[in-house]
Amino acid sequence: IGVSMNLDFDHAHPFAWDDGTLTPVNPALRASQWAQAVNEGGAVTGYEAYNGHDNHGFVVDNGTSWDLGAIDGTPGSLQAGVSQGNAINRHGDVAGNSGFNPVLWVRK
Repeated sequence: IGVSMNLDFDHAHPFAWDDGTLTPVNPALRASQWAQAVNEGGAVTGYEAYNGHDNHGFVVDNGTSWDLGAIDGTPGSLQAGVSQGNAINRHGDVAGNSGFNPVLWVRK
């Protein structure tokens, strides 16, 4: 798993590298994304630009992407509304953070 940047370094796209081939993690990408982890089933977690400035955690699994959301912090603080997925297990549960808080998102 990795990240590809454009020449201006203002837009990032996560990709998977397999046998010499680059495959976009989320071809329908609308914002910059950074992949942090992939599980043995190929599900990816990380974070993406959200609302133009905040980062939100995401998961992409079998071509479907969803936003992990965020726990709102102190309004106006640098960590309000920010989240990130850091690890994903074989069940699709994601360990990460929202603001300065550790979070476990459990897939149902």
